[in-house]
Amino acid sequence: ENKISSLDWSRAILQSVGCVRQALWKYCEQSLIHLVESFSSDSMDLGLQSGHGVDSATSSLHLTYDVFQQFAAFSNHFNGSTADEALCDILKNNLWKLYRTHLRSVHIEAMKSTGSLLRQESWQLSPINISRSTHVADSKDDQEVGALYEAVKELLLTASPSDFKSTCTFDVTTRSQKRGYEYCTSFDNFLRNKPDSSEEEQGDEAGKANDYVGACSTEFCSELSSLIERSPCGELTLTLLSTSSADGLLKWVAHLLAIGNDLPLVAVDATKAIVTLFDLYFLTVFRICASSRTNEDVVIGLGRGSSAQSLSSSLMSVTMEADACAPLPSEVEGFAGLQLFIQNSRTRLDKMVNLDKFQSADQLSIGSTVNQHKTNALRLEKESAAAFSCLITAIVVDIASKLHKHVDISNDE
Repeated sequence: ENKISSLDWSRAILQSVGCVRQALWKYCEQSLIHLVESFSSDSMDLGLQSGHGVDSATSSLHLTYDVFQQFAAFSNHFNGSTADEALCDILKNNLWKLYRTHLRSVHIEAMKSTGSLLRQESWQLSPINISRSTHVADSKDDQEVGALYEAVKELLLTASPSDFKSTCTFDVTTRSQKRGYEYCTSFDNFLRNKPDSSEEEQGDEAGKANDYVGACSTEFCSELSSLIERSPCGELTLTLLSTSSADGLLKWVAHLLAIGNDLPLVAVDATKAIVTLFDLYFLTVFRICASSRTNEDVVIGLGRGSSAQSLSSSLMSVTMEADACAPLPSEVEGFAGLQLFIQNSRTRLDKMVNLDKFQSADQLSIGSTVNQHKTNALRLEKESAAAFSCLITAIVVDIASKLHKHVDISNDE
């Protein structure tokens, strides 16, 4: 009887300790949830209007993710056999909502800022200085393009002070180790984890030109190499950088990359936001060059579409220029990839951007009768510059897909 009584007491004590542990863990979780809910965009002072403070806010939110990781790592051991897979789901969901709110604010400002720059764009392109090293001394196309990729990558890296990874740390592990938590298996594994080495490997991979899709394309390298200017002293430059790319696209892509890398819970959402920025740039340039959506459809082989059905025969001349560039029936199949890209981009930007603003502005400039030849020449210069600037944007897409640690942007299309 005494043995049975002792066993019952042991079970009762273990059960009581288990209940206390669960109650304590629940209290800690609720405290963290309350902390997360206390965050707000106003209190973080994001400074989105000027772009300053975005990386600071992202780094501050990264601290909460550090705490979540440590809490989740220790929770499995602390709760023992009572732990389940959905142990920290409530806290994780609250963090996701907080990060998504921050991401949405940055995304909205990025679209507004970049769109405004595109509307005011003069399309006077600026040069990109390409470092001349022993690797490009023999002027081979692929080596010059590799150096160009490094130059554009440097522009993207310097666009964000955070360099796409948080400079802040919230380290409670030293105190935890001193109190004996290092003997907990799951927590000890977390303490001994060294993400810096993987980040260095990621950086090394991103630095290899051969890893980029464009750099592996002979056609793309040849096209870019023909545009690179070589001075008598051997300096290499490429004059394809637009103001909206330098001051808008690069900066906001850098901010969104930092969010995706520092806050993995919204990495997929950050990728989608970055893709819409590229959609905005490419479709804006396409609208500037085509002048209307009807012309766009004609140029890529989709026909005149339903919008053209309402046009009278006297107005069908608006597509004459597009008709001259339209693919022949036998060539339409080769435009399938481009058609899919344009249609998907339009779908993503639906209800977000009104590209007709660029269309109406372009029509006003074309309507000048002061000097039709001069007007047409200026229009052609503007459209050519806008189209060629897309080559740099394509390189940025390529580089961003390598700098994003959690999601491959290039796989979206």
